[in-house]
Amino acid sequence: MSRVPVAFVLALLVLTLPAASLRAIAGSDDAPKFEDADEDVEAAEYEVVETDFQDVSRPRVVVRIVVEEADEEETGAAIAEALREALDEGDDAKVGVVFAYGEGDDTDSIFTRGIGEGSTDGKGWTGDRKLLDGVSGGVKDKKGDIFVLVGSAMDDTEDQTALTFPLDPDDDGD
Repeated sequence: MSRVPVAFVLALLVLTLPAASLRAIAGSDDAPKFEDADEDVEAAEYEVVETDFQDVSRPRVVVRIVVEEADEEETGAAIAEALREALDEGDDAKVGVVFAYGEGDDTDSIFTRGIGEGSTDGKGWTGDRKLLDGVSGGVKDKKGDIFVLVGSAMDDTEDQTALTFPLDPDDDGD
């Protein structure tokens, strides 16, 4: 019996998990309606448990975090903050995704607390200008925005909170 190397299986999961996880949350035909998050909201405490920089055709970063129990905006702010830090850390990364989990949840599985995606150049996950592509066709990437869905991948989209956060919170638009 042949055995598939664990590293190969993990790499395959990391490359396909964003789309697969997002398809799981596409239980509704209605795309979520994203609202700007309160700019003064404090991020919930979180711990980064994995950061994977991927040098593929579109350099990206995949991050997994464990977030303390908090309200939706605080959880979303934690996801956005983790994504900002990962994109700052990975000089070549153009796009990133953060999967958020609760304490004790399996961080090798689909997200349980939320997901966020953003790009530094407005070209989306694959270059097609879309983020969160598994959610009713995705959302149009806007350079400078982080799109966050707070909730479990098993929730219907109407049960999730859809928020946008600035990629650069210090940029006043001038």
